[in-house]
Amino acid sequence: MVNRRLYEAPVALIGKRVEILYHEDTPEQVEIRSQGESYGLLRQVDLHVNSRVKRDKNGQVELTGDNVANGGQLWGGN
Repeated sequence: MVNRRLYEAPVALIGKRVEILYHEDTPEQVEIRSQGESYGLLRQVDLHVNSRVKRDKNGQVELTGDNVANGGQLWGGN
């Protein structure tokens, strides 16, 4: 969390020590690095979409509500 905003990080970084880089003037642009390698800019979590995704104990994702009717597309688009 940076300035009360949640961000998604790459799965490859789970359990690793990371650096979070951002400038106070542009807190929405957050870079993540591990062992000197940049993994790019993080994407802010869409809380509305995230609240509609159910996960079971094994981490499997199940879509709910309108997303199922729309072919499982969480972000719209074609």
